Amino acid sequence: VVLVANALPGIPLVIAGAAFVTVTLVYLLVVSPLVGLATAIAIALGVALYLAWSVRGTRHLTAARIEQDALFTAFKEVTEGVKELKLNAERRRLIAGRMLDRTAEVHRRESVTGLTLFLGAGASGQLVFYALLGVLMFGPLGLPWEVVSGTVLVLLFAVSSLDAVLTWVPTLAKGAVALEGMRGRAAALSEGV
Repeated sequence: VVLVANALPGIPLVIAGAAFVTVTLVYLLVVSPLVGLATAIAIALGVALYLAWSVRGTRHLTAARIEQDALFTAFKEVTEGVKELKLNAERRRLIAGRMLDRTAEVHRRESVTGLTLFLGAGASGQLVFYALLGVLMFGPLGLPWEVVSGTVLVLLFAVSSLDAVLTWVPTLAKGAVALEGMRGRAAALSEGV
């Protein structure tokens, strides 16, 4: 529930950021069709790279969520069976040592891997953006300096909106994974009734 609630504020920010990027692209197409086309290609390439990385990141975050659920189930078993664990040393070592340690380690590894992939996704998008700026400023396009300077200024404003959109994607992905888990539990409860 917390992950879903954390993701909700990002939805309007993503929509506003996407709208600003769209308006910027239309403006650039009007000012200079060549620059607008180059920007559209760069955005398409950046989004494709981002999606390629983030799909893998979401897979790892899903695995981390499954392990987190297993970890909470183990914590529940430990708290409900404290008396048994005090009496049975072998069971205590099995639950507290092996099961909890393994589950916590897998959860940590999957979370770190998933978030690292999202970080790589953002970095690949920035690489494409700065390559576009380099081509516009120093490339062989032969554009008037007024168009180049205005375009670079507009793109610098647009990248902050695009970055805001991309910043929220991992949080929205975690929220989507958590929501899917909640739906699965609700379905299981409704079947059991």
